Amino acid sequence: MLQELLEILIPEQINRRGVSFEERFHLKSPEQLVRVRRLDKTLHDPVFSVNDDLALPAGDFNHQGIDCRFVVITENQMTFLTLPPIAGAIAIYGGGFQVEVLKNAKWLDGKAIIYWGDIDAYGFIILSRVRQFFPSVVSVMMDEVTLEQFRYMCWEGSGQMKSDGTRLRLTESERALFHHVASNNLRLEQEHISQEYISAQFKALMESFSSKKF
Repeated sequence: MLQELLEILIPEQINRRGVSFEERFHLKSPEQLVRVRRLDKTLHDPVFSVNDDLALPAGDFNHQGIDCRFVVITENQMTFLTLPPIAGAIAIYGGGFQVEVLKNAKWLDGKAIIYWGDIDAYGFIILSRVRQFFPSVVSVMMDEVTLEQFRYMCWEGSGQMKSDGTRLRLTESERALFHHVASNNLRLEQEHISQEYISAQFKALMESFSSKKF
């Protein structure tokens, strides 16, 4: 009702391209927050001066330039909160498809970015979306070995997908696993992977990075 009245009273001040009420009438709208954790307490970036775990408005986060070497993005909040300590790393809670809010954080281009999502069709689609703006992203625990290790913890997914993933930004092994879980409607959620396995996988991944420079 208010929108209808305003469109009659102030038609010349309306943003006709606006989708939301706020955009249409030039009002400030709530900014999406980016939640970030310090995984290495020796990182002395000012952003962590108050707390190791904080949420920043996306605009502020995009211009932060946090002094770290690695960035671990997780799909789910529980795994974000329970990530093991990792030298030189911070963690970002991606929140599924909300991870696209990071596309304007250009300071991430110089970091080694690791993405960890659920092993299901949507997990790989989100990984592909992240690679649209950070092409060098490396996935972790989104492989056949992890799926077989915890197959007893698999649930039914959101429905079968007939796509073979050829248009997705995935490696050959990721694409093969995407096709498998999509066609068989499988889902292994991050929360069902043991903490011991998680710690071992991150340790191995960090060792593989040891000879690389970022």
